[in-house]
Amino acid sequence: MIGAQAFQTSVARHAPAIVLALVPNIAQWAQTQVDNSLAAAGTNAAAILPALNGNGVVYQGMAILGSGAVLAGLMLGAIAVFIIDKHYARAIFYCVAAAVLAAVGLINDPNGLIFQFTNGFSVRAPSPVYLGYLFAAVVIWVVAQREGGVGGSDLMKAVTTPPTEEERAA
Repeated sequence: MIGAQAFQTSVARHAPAIVLALVPNIAQWAQTQVDNSLAAAGTNAAAILPALNGNGVVYQGMAILGSGAVLAGLMLGAIAVFIIDKHYARAIFYCVAAAVLAAVGLINDPNGLIFQFTNGFSVRAPSPVYLGYLFAAVVIWVVAQREGGVGGSDLMKAVTTPPTEEERAA
C-alpha cells in the first residue's frame, strides 16, 4: 500500500529514486530473514559466513547496506531525485551529508556509531563506505562541470535555501 502510494503520488521521472530509496530497507529485511532462519537452525551468520558467501548470500553487503536503512534510504532517494532533476549542487550537498552520516556510523555501518560510551569512551575507525559517497559527490561535480558548472555560490544556495517553485516544477 505505501509503496503503491509512493509511485502514484510522485512524478513518474522520480520512480528510479523511489526504488533506490527502498533498497536499504529491502537489504535490512533480507538480513533479518537470514538471521531469523539461522537462529531457527541453531546457528548464526558469524559461524557460517564462509558458507554463506560461497553460496551467493552476500551477508556482509546486506549488513552494510541495511544499517541505518531508513536514513540511508532517505539520503539515496534525495540524491537520486536531485540528479534526475539536474540540481547538481543539492545532490553534491546530500552526498557530502551522507558521507558524514556514514563516517560517524549512523548509516551503512553494521557496527554502529564510531564512538561508544560503554566501559569508558572509545573511538574506532569508520567504515570506508563514506568514501563512496564522497566519490559520488566528485562524479556529480564533474558531470555538473560538463553541463555548465556548479560553483561555490551554487553549493551555498543548496545548503541555505529550499528549492524554489520553479525548481520543484521542473
